[in-house]
Amino acid sequence: MQNDLAAWLQERLPENQIGYKEGIAYLPIDVCERKLDQMQGMFDVTWHTRNYKSQLVTSSGEMWISASLELVITGEGWYKSLVGCSTFRAATMMPNTHLDATAKSFCVVNASMDLGDQFGRFLSLQNAPIITTDIVKQKLKPDIIVLRQLELAMKENAHEKIEQLERLYDIKIGDKPNA
Repeated sequence: MQNDLAAWLQERLPENQIGYKEGIAYLPIDVCERKLDQMQGMFDVTWHTRNYKSQLVTSSGEMWISASLELVITGEGWYKSLVGCSTFRAATMMPNTHLDATAKSFCVVNASMDLGDQFGRFLSLQNAPIITTDIVKQKLKPDIIVLRQLELAMKENAHEKIEQLERLYDIKIGDKPNA
């Protein structure tokens, strides 16, 4: 069973099961779940999710949802625990108001892609941006929480935390939070 399952997982996802949105290829959640169920039937494995966590975050006046979960697949002599994550701006999903369910679906798909090409692993490479030296990275505008984190890091002389915040946010060491 292990060899057959491993071989099946490396088979390329058929083109007619790939979704496309704005030129980006992706594995649709309904295809992903059907494939997980198919794997369960063909190879006598079971799958489930656990440890789903999500949170809504407001940054620079925009609402974001960030989530993660574990996708667990078990069978005789076979065990996989894969982590899937997702973060997106809530506004990009409107008029969809089921943000938590959407985040969970994205997490399942992202975790399953680690199984192999049957679940679209090759799509990650296909969609990878080409990075050149003339790309300018735009830093985020810090909100009050980020500025307070910076202030605390400065008080604790936590150089690594300060450098991390400076890489992500448009901040200067003189920035102070407004009380």
